[in-house]
Amino acid sequence: MMANWGSFFRRGVLVNLDQVMKFITTLPPAQREAVILCSIKGYKPASDDPDEETVATICGVSGTAIRKNLRKAAEKLKQFRQES
Repeated sequence: MMANWGSFFRRGVLVNLDQVMKFITTLPPAQREAVILCSIKGYKPASDDPDEETVATICGVSGTAIRKNLRKAAEKLKQFRQES
């Protein structure tokens, strides 16, 4: 299941932008890039269309790798939110 980062805002959860940026900087590079490209820049993680620009095509990895990175980042976000 892919993380839907925007859902934190739609659900009315108040998030301090400084905390979000601090969290993003703590992620390993592959997870950080996946989160930025999907959640901030709005790219789809992957597509069946080989001509479509997605996070997977930009990063040169499979859609499975991107979804794994997003899932791991979401798990870390849960821990981060509990500690904050």
